[in-house]
Amino acid sequence: MTHHSAEDAVRSSDVSTPTDSNDLHTTGRLSRRTVLTAAAWSTPVVMLSVAAPAAAASEAGFDLSFDSYQVGDGLTVFSADFTRRWVASVPLGTVVSNHGTIASPAGATLTVSCDSRVFRFTGMRGSFGGGGAPEALTITSNTTSGNLSTITGVIPYAIPAGTDSFTGFRVAMDFETIAVYPNDGVQPVLNTTWVIGSPAGDLDTGNDTDSYPGYSDIAPAAPWGVLTDAVWERVDFAGGSGYSHRATSVTMTSTGPNPAVAGAEIMILTDQRVSTAISVDDIQLNGQPAGDAIVFARDDSSFGQVIYKYYTTTVDLVEGDVVTFSLSYTDGDPATVPVNLSGSQVNFNGVVLNDADRRAPARGSASNYDRTGFEATP
Repeated sequence: MTHHSAEDAVRSSDVSTPTDSNDLHTTGRLSRRTVLTAAAWSTPVVMLSVAAPAAAASEAGFDLSFDSYQVGDGLTVFSADFTRRWVASVPLGTVVSNHGTIASPAGATLTVSCDSRVFRFTGMRGSFGGGGAPEALTITSNTTSGNLSTITGVIPYAIPAGTDSFTGFRVAMDFETIAVYPNDGVQPVLNTTWVIGSPAGDLDTGNDTDSYPGYSDIAPAAPWGVLTDAVWERVDFAGGSGYSHRATSVTMTSTGPNPAVAGAEIMILTDQRVSTAISVDDIQLNGQPAGDAIVFARDDSSFGQVIYKYYTTTVDLVEGDVVTFSLSYTDGDPATVPVNLSGSQVNFNGVVLNDADRRAPARGSASNYDRTGFEATP
């Protein structure tokens, strides 16, 4: 995500029409038109007398400002009536730089606000670009009010002069993602704002505030979703050195408002050194036997390590429909804990993998329900 500071607007005004003989902007710089006019119509003495205030305005001082974080991300959300698909801007962080000529005093604050129906702040971490791991910043305020999550943290260091996107103080935001199922219908998404509380003496406080739209309206939408849950059993390895897990029963619930259309792919996988074969049994739809609602598609394997079993739905799953089935396995028998043991997963992939209209139960996770691979025995 790219931050656009108020300084950009000041720069664009440098070509405006002069209003008096000196025509100095609040930044203390000469406008381009003033310089050209002076060159054409004034004597050298006049040009020198006009230039003097600009030189005075460039006196030593610090100027805290925002620079680009160089990283961006978006979260798919929907309009409140679930007819439009939006991408909400994820408030990952910012860079506080010093465009002045001397270091700033330590203790500047950073206040950030975003739509609390989409994200809620929990903390801040910071470090200088190219430096070590970010450290937690002291939080002086963290509130949620009027659909705004607002947090204020303290930057405990002086910001050196001449810093930029790569050398300034990088602040990473910690937050919870709220706008996931069932809270993913939000309208409208409020802007995200960033405000530097500069110490006294900042040469230009006009560039201490930044704001950008909270979302982009992308396209018409037909949202659908399927939540996957599973019961897991523990599989111990020979010698008792560790164990893994695999699913024994699965529940898939259509969340709507549109159906999960027929032809959707269901994928089950596990490490074949733990289980050499997978069987799917007792398929039910809304509590009734429905062996024809999910049909076998194919078996597959990967690198002699992971086995997959794919099934396909043959009916639309409308909002509220529940599919259940049980899983059984043929056991493997590793003499020792397998190297790079894979976890087990049960996925409802849908007809189109990574469908943009899919409602997600967590940021960055739309379909997987899984357990990790090897876990050491306590």
